[in-house]
Amino acid sequence: MQWSAGNAAVSLTVARQKPLQPAVGQPLTVQRSPSQASYMAGAVKALFEHGAITTTTERARAVHQVAEGLIRLAKTDPAAGRRRAQQLLEDEDLVEKLLTEIVPRYEDRTSNYIRMLKLGPQSDGSQQVLVEMIDA
Repeated sequence: MQWSAGNAAVSLTVARQKPLQPAVGQPLTVQRSPSQASYMAGAVKALFEHGAITTTTERARAVHQVAEGLIRLAKTDPAAGRRRAQQLLEDEDLVEKLLTEIVPRYEDRTSNYIRMLKLGPQSDGSQQVLVEMIDA
């Protein structure tokens, strides 16, 4: 880009930003901020402890994805599931509950361990969703 300011010609180079894309062969991963990760861990803990939570649609989708992934991993590879659950939940009693009570409940299911039911709008207009574990 060039323009002239009086007698002197000024040239500027505009750096083009590359779009954020992973390298070839790398999976698309979601990077969560520490506050998002903390909320996610707390919401998944509450879901496993109580069987149901109420939250907004966007958060419900994220909690659904994380909780289903933990259950699926614990079903296919119990050792890896235990390590991942300990990393996320940081509660040994809840990890034991996941492996001894929750995973055996879904032994005959291949997916869809958690259901999301729309409850209606909140006072600020955001959609409320009930996230609950399906009784197998």
